[in-house]
Amino acid sequence: MKTFFFIFLFFSINTFAIPDSIVQSYKILPSDTLRCELLIEKANKFRGNFPRLSYDLASKALFFSEQTNYIQGMVKAYNLLGSIKCDIGEFLSAIEHHTKAYERAKFVNDNDLLSETFYLIGNVYYAQGKLTKAIEYYKESLNYSNKGKNKTQMLNNLYRLGLIYEALDNLNDAYRCYKRSLLIEEELKNKEGMFFSLLGIASISAKKENYYQAHVLYNKALEIADNLNILSYKIIVYSKLGDLSKTQKNYLNALKHYSEALKIADSIDFYKDQKKCYFNLAQTTEKLQFYKDAYNYLSQYVELTNTFYNTDVAQQLARLQMKFDLKSKEKEIEHLKHKEERRTRERNFLLIGSSLLVVILMLLILLIWTRLKSSRKLKQQYLEIKSQKEELDSVLEQLNIVNKELTKSNVQILDGLNYASSLQQTILPFEHEFYSVFDNCIIFNKPKHIVSGDFAWIQKKNNCVYFAIADCTGHGLAGALVSIKGYSLLNQALKVLNNPLPSDILYWLNSQWRAPTKNNNKQLPDDSMEIAILKLHLDTLYLEYSLANMRFVVISANDKIQIFENQECSIGETNSLEKPDVFITQNVYLAKGDTIYLFTDGFFDQYGKNNQKLMFKQFLEHLKTLSKHSITEQKNITEEFFNTWKGQKKQTDDVLIIAINI
Repeated sequence: MKTFFFIFLFFSINTFAIPDSIVQSYKILPSDTLRCELLIEKANKFRGNFPRLSYDLASKALFFSEQTNYIQGMVKAYNLLGSIKCDIGEFLSAIEHHTKAYERAKFVNDNDLLSETFYLIGNVYYAQGKLTKAIEYYKESLNYSNKGKNKTQMLNNLYRLGLIYEALDNLNDAYRCYKRSLLIEEELKNKEGMFFSLLGIASISAKKENYYQAHVLYNKALEIADNLNILSYKIIVYSKLGDLSKTQKNYLNALKHYSEALKIADSIDFYKDQKKCYFNLAQTTEKLQFYKDAYNYLSQYVELTNTFYNTDVAQQLARLQMKFDLKSKEKEIEHLKHKEERRTRERNFLLIGSSLLVVILMLLILLIWTRLKSSRKLKQQYLEIKSQKEELDSVLEQLNIVNKELTKSNVQILDGLNYASSLQQTILPFEHEFYSVFDNCIIFNKPKHIVSGDFAWIQKKNNCVYFAIADCTGHGLAGALVSIKGYSLLNQALKVLNNPLPSDILYWLNSQWRAPTKNNNKQLPDDSMEIAILKLHLDTLYLEYSLANMRFVVISANDKIQIFENQECSIGETNSLEKPDVFITQNVYLAKGDTIYLFTDGFFDQYGKNNQKLMFKQFLEHLKTLSKHSITEQKNITEEFFNTWKGQKKQTDDVLIIAINI
């Protein structure tokens, strides 16, 4: 559990302080751009031995690049963050970081950065074993590296293509790729490149059963890793040496190499490599018939995955447990077998001589006594099994009672949620209010658990309409209670404030969100609210708006799309209290026929095909298609699209979309 605890802390909070020497070195630099470049250089340096420190340095570099809108720095920082995520096995997060890098590299049309980004995305798919997908990205990277004449990046792709040829058992082509990259790397005197090329050639030698050559090449790679002093490279070599020894059925050597790799992986919290080492150690100790050790290693592997047991691993654990249990019994059975064979030989010997009849009679008596003893033992075992069966029947009966109670409780909870839903609709009647103000309006409201933490609000005042959409902390009953709090405060805001701007309402909401109550001695709840507030002048179609970590879209009659967003702070966050200018009112003139789309993030955060999120970019494409239909058709189209994307997967979050045709 200790290993799992450190992995959990790795990326959830900033646990690794940046050394003062590095802090001082970037503080003296005259610009954020130079600070970004320095931190990226340091992050790359520490990535192999100190991944947590490298991640923190890359995050800090990203911050400085965003401060000055240094797009090249953003690309490098996002790519470095994605690479670290890939190293530890968080592939979905790695793809998200590399996607952000690609968007920015494409914006500046930098061939080298685009080549690097496609190469790193290919690495993520390669690490998952999706070779066809990896080939696509490596080829795209190679195209951009040829345009930019980046020889280093061309070598990277050449090496990776060799890996894929090897995985596809095209060993001759793989060898040519590795050999060509090694010659160029030696010419450039690039030790890291030589390291990986040697690994590739050694792997081909092992597959061609030239084990001696493979062993020599792996040791050359280990020497380079020692010279570079990169611990992650040592993990790779020791694991490869373990694989080589296991292939030659030299399981003791394999155990030694895998143990060394695990020791290094533990020291730098590379849990992807830790998992692989535990699994290899389990296989190796099983071959050595150390079933208890094999069971323990496989248990560590399962615990480290932080997921439910899959069928194969559960079966292997059961099989190892059974083998371990049987091992001790096999020794006893073997002992009894030898004892019985000895007695048989003695009996046969005694039968030869008729003069030993007395001895034979004694042996027969002894045999009868042994059978009686075995019979008594079997009877005792039968009684024990019968007792255990009765206990099991009793447990099953108790479980049946508990199941009935749980079913009853589930019905009660469902009834409570349905009642809470009716109360929420009574307290927050925003759907009816929107339809009463806007003739051409649709609302797609789909809570995750019957009641919702997403809500909308509208008030008509003179010739203006104030309206908003909000996403509160959580979902279900917790989210619903927070939504009632937000709805109530919005109604109070218009009573307290005189003809306010949208930003005035946000500042007032933020000040009242954690206002003291009678329960001052109790800790205030850690909740917040993301919200977009708009004020539409009906006569001029002049729209004023202010956003708190929210965005909305306007699509004109001629398909022009405008995205309005502010992703800094939410209502109730401490950051929003520290930044006095975080909420501002902005404005835009609308035209007749424009459509305003308000939405929370539940729609495009939904998991669907290939266990991927829909993402905002694809959601925006859906809105483009949707705007071509009449407002009355858009709700059914949206619901059908959402259900098709979600398929059989559970709904991830509350979903709320409002479309208003002006």
